[in-house]
Amino acid sequence: MNTTPTEAGKSAAANDAEQALMDAQAAPVKPRKLRDPQLAVELFELQQKNRWSDAKLARMMGTNPSYIVRYRKDEFPGDLDAFETAARVLMSKRLLLDETVTVSREGYCVETVHAFLRYLEEQGQMGVGYGPAGRGKTIAAKLYASENPTVVYVHLWDWTASKHLMQREIANAAGIKRWSKNDANLGDVLNRWFKGAKRLIVIDNAHEITPSGRRWLADFYDATGTAIALIGNPEIVGKFAANDQQASRMGRCIDVTPIQDTQTTVMDSIRQHFPEALADVEVQRATLEELTIPGSGANRRTKRLLRIAASLHKADPRLAPAKAFLLAKTQLPPVGLAA
Repeated sequence: MNTTPTEAGKSAAANDAEQALMDAQAAPVKPRKLRDPQLAVELFELQQKNRWSDAKLARMMGTNPSYIVRYRKDEFPGDLDAFETAARVLMSKRLLLDETVTVSREGYCVETVHAFLRYLEEQGQMGVGYGPAGRGKTIAAKLYASENPTVVYVHLWDWTASKHLMQREIANAAGIKRWSKNDANLGDVLNRWFKGAKRLIVIDNAHEITPSGRRWLADFYDATGTAIALIGNPEIVGKFAANDQQASRMGRCIDVTPIQDTQTTVMDSIRQHFPEALADVEVQRATLEELTIPGSGANRRTKRLLRIAASLHKADPRLAPAKAFLLAKTQLPPVGLAA
């Protein structure tokens, strides 16, 4: 009897069962890549906390619901690295949105954003408030919504920026659950609920809205007269300006991110994220420099730096706060490079 393994597949093709078995046993077994256990725990805790179905979680990650099930069982069949990368992106976005921060009314861009929202609400207009990412637009808008119960706040993601999904997000945020038999679709429901209600809808991350979503918003504004505030990154201006019909609806279009009171902002940031450094003039100066860097991400980067510095100082209390801040800067990419 031949005891030498043959090229894989040939014995099976020749209907030699005994040789095929020997070939299979001799073939090297490629180890299966295991999932990241900590990421799996955090992902499914986030799913449970928000009561997302597997289908919704899959849609938010751009994958298939069956992959969610297989990942939960640690039996993932596809490209595990790509799946876990999508999971980490989702986690980082949700952590950014769900972050609870007590913000001083005098600091950051809070007053600028609030003045913009008050104007639109009082005038019943539709407007665009833009500015670089990481300047505090989201925190300010959420603070305004929390102080004004009739304001409907919606934060869009790239997977909820289409016309129909955006309508659903607005309905959920407004607590709309019942339809009339005369309503043909969700758009009709929203028209009926908001017409004459004198409410303000704040749509954050509005630069993600698709062309069909922007067209619907213009029609919705015409039909209901509802004040609408679109908060987003600077590219949102070009998207609305490119369409005469949509541009004509803009009652106000301004940069809402200038910091009104830099000293209050600096002290508030240090107080929240590195309280041990409150009296350190060098840390105050360095924080101010970071907060006022032109471009995007300054506020977000500054918070990260202060948190890293705080952890370094906690690990070694002999380390001066200013030195800890300087060391923290070595752990982040230089400004202008991707984090």
